[in-house]
Amino acid sequence: MSTNFLGGVNENDIRTLGVEILKSSERISEIFDLIDAKMSELPDYYKSTSSDEFCRSYALFRKNYEIIKANIISYFDDLFRLVDKMKEGLDEVSSMLENFTEERKSEAKEIEYKEVL
Repeated sequence: MSTNFLGGVNENDIRTLGVEILKSSERISEIFDLIDAKMSELPDYYKSTSSDEFCRSYALFRKNYEIIKANIISYFDDLFRLVDKMKEGLDEVSSMLENFTEERKSEAKEIEYKEVL
């Protein structure tokens, strides 16, 4: 079984989840389009001041659709950035450990050299 863990995060699962979020975003967009289509038909069947008010309220409400879509895409982007940031963080920690190890080796050699003298 091959898994790709990155600092405690399963990179493959994160990427799979990101793709699922993107697919869900597309499906939600389709649903919003279907609602829009039905709402555009409403004045053909229902003519009244309350219908007009309902349509005006819907027009104001539907502005939230773009915010919802943008937020979902943002979640998708955040997941992919998470993987990249984890890689960067792990590279930085690895570099710090390598530097620390080299410093300790250098100090140990210096102590050995002093003890030999």
